[in-house]
Amino acid sequence: MDGMDIWIVTSGSYSDYRIEGVFSTKDLADSFADKIGGEVDVDEWCVDVRCGEIMRCLYHCRIGMPSKDTFMWVDHQMVDADDRSLPLPDISMVYDNAAYGSSYVSEDEAKRNAIEAWSRHVKDLPSPPCGIL
Repeated sequence: MDGMDIWIVTSGSYSDYRIEGVFSTKDLADSFADKIGGEVDVDEWCVDVRCGEIMRCLYHCRIGMPSKDTFMWVDHQMVDADDRSLPLPDISMVYDNAAYGSSYVSEDEAKRNAIEAWSRHVKDLPSPPCGIL
């Protein structure tokens, strides 16, 4: 790699996620993590490798509609803003009994896109014959 490696000690998740410390060696990071205790992670990062790249967060949402239970899966990934091989964030679709939505804005917008895709799909379904529910 072209950059210098550093080790980052983190704790928490979602809105409670935070960086506890940044260290030049894994030994220092592990020692610090042991001292603060609790559930912490020590991750290696390479500094300056992505210098010049513009990274954006792309949020994804999948809402499954099986016969009994409905589930929702939301995830995100950091992507190169210039990578044109990725799907456009405003594309939403229904495939294999699940609705998909993406957004560069937020998890909530990805969810809305998936819900709108499902709504369009349901609206386009043919009505059942009279007397059949």
